[in-house]
Amino acid sequence: MISITRDKKNGPVGKAAAVLFWIAVWQAASMAVGQEILLASPAAVLIRLAELLTHADFWRSIGFSMIRILLGFLMGTAAGILLAGLASCVPWVRALAAPAVMTVKAIPVASFVILVLIWIPSENLSVVISFLMVFPIIYTNVLGGIESADRKLLEMAEVFHLSRMRRIRCIYIPQINPFLCSGCSVALGLCWKAGVAAEVIGIPDGSIGERLYQSKVYLNTPDLFAWTLVIIAVSLIFEKLFLTLICRAVRLLEEDSNAVWKERKCRKSPPAPPGGQSEGGFVEARHLYMSYGSNRVLEDLSVRFPEGRITCIMAPSGRGKTTLLRLLMGLEQPDSGEITGVSGRKTAAVFQEDCLCPNLSAAANACLALKRSEISTDRLIQSFREMRLEECLNRPVRSLSGGMKRRVAILRALLAHWDILFLDEPFQGLDADTRKQVLQTVRRQCAGRTVICVTHEEQDARELGAELVKL
Repeated sequence: MISITRDKKNGPVGKAAAVLFWIAVWQAASMAVGQEILLASPAAVLIRLAELLTHADFWRSIGFSMIRILLGFLMGTAAGILLAGLASCVPWVRALAAPAVMTVKAIPVASFVILVLIWIPSENLSVVISFLMVFPIIYTNVLGGIESADRKLLEMAEVFHLSRMRRIRCIYIPQINPFLCSGCSVALGLCWKAGVAAEVIGIPDGSIGERLYQSKVYLNTPDLFAWTLVIIAVSLIFEKLFLTLICRAVRLLEEDSNAVWKERKCRKSPPAPPGGQSEGGFVEARHLYMSYGSNRVLEDLSVRFPEGRITCIMAPSGRGKTTLLRLLMGLEQPDSGEITGVSGRKTAAVFQEDCLCPNLSAAANACLALKRSEISTDRLIQSFREMRLEECLNRPVRSLSGGMKRRVAILRALLAHWDILFLDEPFQGLDADTRKQVLQTVRRQCAGRTVICVTHEEQDARELGAELVKL
């Protein structure tokens, strides 16, 4: 969502005063020149504009140019978004697109107009020119938004095996939205300027560009200023309208995502999925080596984690506990060594960071890894009550305290369908009373299932009834 900060010192009264000041400057300059043919006065321009408003040709010219310029804008926006999405996934597409986008941005509008006039009739010139002006801006901004997506959230989506569509809705769209709105704001103004400039050169019949050209030929300065004001007004109106529509669409998408859990009222919650463990099996790491630059984190590490049990990993800070967990989850690859027992299994995790989607409610975050029919409202409310979060169901997670966010992250992992659950310091930030309650809930819901937990507290391991592995 776009965050708009209102400047109280520059409210409507201040803006109106600034506009009146520059109109006064314009009037004074016109009076100083003393010739309307060189600089028309504001009064003359407004009188001429009022006259134009009564002519049908005036509105036809606006409609002619508006339809074509906006068509070019929409085509450029759609093409920019689609190509940016493709370029973010396919490296060779990005490599091929880079010189083309750079060339389009560098070539002057006049050169494009002359070239395009060779190939297409002048009446469609503004469509092509508007497209060429908009496309590189939207492409660059959307690609920047995709690349700035929170890597921690993307890792969470990878571990929970979120669908591509859910990743787009819950992670990418909120991240891209500010970039897209910024690009559209720039592109809308630019496409109107470039589109009308193309019409002035191509002079298609019945366009705003033709009216500007005629005003110049006949030295009709009031007409020239009046049509310029029309271009500015139409550009500003459509910029505000389009940005409002984008914000509204994103808001509706967020509301739909947040309302998903409410649609489960009449559905029975299916039984908890089987853990999928095979008694006597192991998740095993053999001879792992892992370095970050010159820093050797793991060296010839071999360790087994039994199926159907909770295992706690303990070691002093900096000994590679989190690195081992990331290797087991498949978020990183070891320099050498082998990991077995994880591939092809459903996984869930509580990370050191909460990795929650800030635009969604606590309930929507908790249900993120579930399909719409996989949990009832009653069961969800009961789960929140067990975590002492019942008052937080509909609150956006960005408004929650650190401890509340931590419990939402734990609840999301517990509600997901998993064969192996990874926990990385899951109880940090919880007060003693809440920590004890959450530990009991985790132990009860994870009984007989495979859980691998990193912790600094032996008390946590005892409360969970876990086996200890010390690195």
